Amino acid sequence: MGKTLKQYCSEVDVWEDWRDNYKQFVPQFINEAIMKANWEDWDETVFYEFFERSSDQCVSSLKQGYFTKDEKQTIKSNWSKIAPLLKNIAQNQDIPQWETYQKVKKQIRNFTAQDRRAATNRLIASLQPNLLCTIVNEYHLWALFAKLKEHSSDTIPDFIGGNWFINSHNICCLFQKVLQPQNAMDIITYPWEVLQHLRYIEKKRIDMSTYIDTKKALLAINQNLIFTGAPGTGKTHLAKQIAKSIIGVKSDEDLEKTEQFAFVQFHPSYDYTDFVEGLRPTPPDSNGNIGFERKDGIFKTFCKCAIQSEIVDIIDNFEDCWIKLIDLLNSQDFLEVPLLSGKDVFKLELNVNGDGLANRTYENGDYDKGTWIHGKSKFFNKEQLYNVYKGQLGIPSGGHDNYRKAIVQYMKENLGLQDYFKGKENKGSSRNSGAFV
Repeated sequence: MGKTLKQYCSEVDVWEDWRDNYKQFVPQFINEAIMKANWEDWDETVFYEFFERSSDQCVSSLKQGYFTKDEKQTIKSNWSKIAPLLKNIAQNQDIPQWETYQKVKKQIRNFTAQDRRAATNRLIASLQPNLLCTIVNEYHLWALFAKLKEHSSDTIPDFIGGNWFINSHNICCLFQKVLQPQNAMDIITYPWEVLQHLRYIEKKRIDMSTYIDTKKALLAINQNLIFTGAPGTGKTHLAKQIAKSIIGVKSDEDLEKTEQFAFVQFHPSYDYTDFVEGLRPTPPDSNGNIGFERKDGIFKTFCKCAIQSEIVDIIDNFEDCWIKLIDLLNSQDFLEVPLLSGKDVFKLELNVNGDGLANRTYENGDYDKGTWIHGKSKFFNKEQLYNVYKGQLGIPSGGHDNYRKAIVQYMKENLGLQDYFKGKENKGSSRNSGAFV
């Protein structure tokens, strides 16, 4: 949810020179329009500000789209046709004069080579500060409606295409309702300034988005980023912005709630056991004895969750069955394992190095005769058997895999090893990306 319009107004600096010029001249415009039927009778300075000045005018600075020199002359020559209309507008400061607005617009259009809508809107807005806003360009006024609807939590009226007067009046009323000024002329700069402020916010967002995309690309390559700098320079804020983009959440609140994000701030007492893993005391048993058990730290816990989120429906109890196999060999010295061909068996024992299994061997190669030599081979270590269990080669060459396959089959038939199954990996839009800061 965006900020309120009042909050956005509080973030802009009031354009005091513009406001002060407006407050100085607009009451004079109103008075002259009511009292003077001929433009020649107007105060020269006031008329110049009201009609002649094209840019840096007190109501709206039109850098383009104002009346040309010839058009100004033609309008002044026909001033008697629009003066009564301007007087009617100036005399009604509390009620919009919708029909009169259109009549002024139609009359002036008769005297111009093009439809000078913004210039005409400015003349009319100059006479009703309580009812019409100072954004006289229809595109910019539409932009204000659109950006307020996107960024503000207030209820914003709908933009009505092709009717600047109603839209201008609605914006004027909206700002007056929100800011509640004693004098409406005190807030005439706010619609334009809020529009520029929201445009600046969007530009910063685009710039930040581009910057974040760059950092995300680096993360995809390096898997980690380090931001350096003095305290208070925005490192944590930037890291969280990148995390939100990676995970796909918008607010800091949503980021803190998701299990895909974790944050840790180191302090002097923080060590390896807190971050990765370490021994932690267990609660006293019935005899009051306290033991210790290995506990994962915050980073290892997060990594395990991230790995688990990559896989759906995995079946793999190899670790448990491997322990059962080692226990069985310790208790029985060796096992007879049938080859998958069914034509022969081989005797399996623990390797003398303690890092795997071995095929029991004899001096003369005869199981029934000769002197037994304790196994020396390392053909059947845990990693190799696990590869075969997953349907891969035990070693790159695949040598002696007939023995490894036989051992895996023995574990399935005698130790409860289940067929390995790995569900689909989460990739693409459904993948649960994580961020650790």
